[in-house]
Amino acid sequence: MDEDKRNELYAKAQEIIHEDAPWVPLAHSIPLLGGAADITGFKAHPTGSDILSNVDFK
Repeated sequence: MDEDKRNELYAKAQEIIHEDAPWVPLAHSIPLLGGAADITGFKAHPTGSDILSNVDFK
């Protein structure tokens, strides 16, 4: 019930979380894409969720 003690404990918890938090990579490799010259309408999506409804063959 002590607000000052609770604030102190929250601050300590934040320090522990900051120190022990796992690394989050902010960069990744560029995926290799294969295709053929007769494929049209394909556009790679940055998340890998490629939409293929506009893809066709010449």
